Amino acid sequence: MDPTVVDDAEDLYRSIRANSDEYSYQDGKLVFSSSAFDDRFMKPSVDRSSLRPNSEDVRINAADGVTKVVTADVRRSCKIPIIKNGAPVGEYAVDAIHRPIENDQNDPDNLAHCQIECNPIIESGSRFKKLKAALANLANKHGFVVTPS
Repeated sequence: MDPTVVDDAEDLYRSIRANSDEYSYQDGKLVFSSSAFDDRFMKPSVDRSSLRPNSEDVRINAADGVTKVVTADVRRSCKIPIIKNGAPVGEYAVDAIHRPIENDQNDPDNLAHCQIECNPIIESGSRFKKLKAALANLANKHGFVVTPS
């Protein structure tokens, strides 16, 4: 499958491990932590709702939960400054890039797979922490689409 442009209105689903530090309840309110968007390549994976309409299919394990963020919110709300010589010189462009997985020896096929990526590429752990925190804040607006069991 060739990658396609992700529409602004599309929901992006993220699997959240059950009984993990990826979420907690504070004063009875669900709060996602930035660790919910950890990724060793600094490009958190999400699944497109238009290509995976059953949000339960996003779960990595049967007990996991699922949250969502909206593509337009990702594009406009994740404001991460670019710092050069200690001074801000702009902001990273953040986007959901459709990267379908097919015939990969390490991963099962997933035609709905996307990555949240920055331009220029984030290479700093501190910048990636800001991206993860922004994504967690967006997920907090929607809570669980599928509650962990």
